[in-house]
Amino acid sequence: MKRYLICFLLYLTLAAIGFAQQIQLRQIYSKAIRPDCTRFEYVFSAKNNSRHRLNLVGTAILLDAQMNVLDHRFVSFETASGQTSDCSIESDLAPVYCNEIPGKALYFKLKLQDNALRKPLEINGTIKAPISPKEGY
Repeated sequence: MKRYLICFLLYLTLAAIGFAQQIQLRQIYSKAIRPDCTRFEYVFSAKNNSRHRLNLVGTAILLDAQMNVLDHRFVSFETASGQTSDCSIESDLAPVYCNEIPGKALYFKLKLQDNALRKPLEINGTIKAPISPKEGY
């Protein structure tokens, strides 16, 4: 009985660590490089709800409707306790709902690892963030 209780407590501890971060796609910026070339900046936001510094590294993957990989980029979050940090990736791929240039990107996947705990974390989501032009481009 004690063994089951210990396993259950360990599971709750690891689950609490996983829920201590809130990571989401916050915003998409369109950047006109040239009149015929537009790039998109996908901004991910990580909120640290734990008492410890959050240090996540990994990859962001853009996926199409059939879950095929369209783009694969490096991401890194370092966030103090109670703070929020952003990390962005740039891609030529537009989201499906982009008015100017409808693209193929419909989903994203973040494959991250907590450097302090060596715990893998995978986040899947639909690309639903608002698109706005990036100032200064």
